[in-house]
Amino acid sequence: MNLIPDIIMKKITSLAQIERHHSGEWENEILELGEPYGVVDAKKERVLDPLTDKWFELDARLGDILIELTTSCGDTKEAKIIREATLFKENNPGSKFVVCLKRIKSNKGKGRVSDGKDSHYDHLIKHPDIDNVLVGEEEIIKFFIKPTWDKQEKINKLKNKNKKILSNKGESNMKFDQLVIREAMKTSDMDPVSFLLAYGSSNTTYVGDMNNVSKAEKRRARQIDRRVSLCENALTISDLKGEPTQSIRQLAETHGKQADLGKFISSAMATRMIEDKVKMVQDTDAKYDRDRWHITQSVIDKYGHHYS
Repeated sequence: MNLIPDIIMKKITSLAQIERHHSGEWENEILELGEPYGVVDAKKERVLDPLTDKWFELDARLGDILIELTTSCGDTKEAKIIREATLFKENNPGSKFVVCLKRIKSNKGKGRVSDGKDSHYDHLIKHPDIDNVLVGEEEIIKFFIKPTWDKQEKINKLKNKNKKILSNKGESNMKFDQLVIREAMKTSDMDPVSFLLAYGSSNTTYVGDMNNVSKAEKRRARQIDRRVSLCENALTISDLKGEPTQSIRQLAETHGKQADLGKFISSAMATRMIEDKVKMVQDTDAKYDRDRWHITQSVIDKYGHHYS
């Protein structure tokens, strides 16, 4: 028996077929579809991150269920969502936090061949402050009609998939978070400790635990915040319609520096861009962060001397 009425199902089908949405358009459509079931806009609910003085806002609510709506999730969005979940649950005892994705980001929305998901989905569903991750309009609306808490079932499916990885090359004795970092560093410039914090290791003090936050962890939290400022809701190369850009790799080679996204984010040039609310540009087809993230030539002309 289908829980979703035919008239709403037609709307969901139409919405799912739209590949690109303007910022906030998809989220507004989901709020409209969820309204008959008690979903309300909660953007006026905000929480302050004590580590970075950054304000986070909630997208929606369904009673005591706190909802994050986003079209897809990459490295930057993943770290932001996890931090939001921790902060909002600290400020709303007894609540649950649910992430709603329009689609999986990797492999042009197709995800892994085995299950259609990706590593960002894995990290979100496994994090203790996130109670469910929903993908696609149909799963989201079914949840609005009748909330289900099948997180452990989803994690078990991932564990079955990961047994093959852990059995190779004597890696059965390696802790999973160590394996994740090692594999991630093969294809990403992301700082491994930041990646571990985002994954949620049982051996790591969570950033949200203020009683045990070290200076190093505070620096890492600020680094994540800088990356969010530069990369969140970034335009893609195709959006620029021919405007010239340079990748982090190209820019570093020009200035004789190491081609590393993390080092660029810590640079004086990045600071100037953040102060003026200038975003980077994303090449969604690139494999490595140093090739994926670009800066327009006009921005380089204006701020490039701070990178020399």
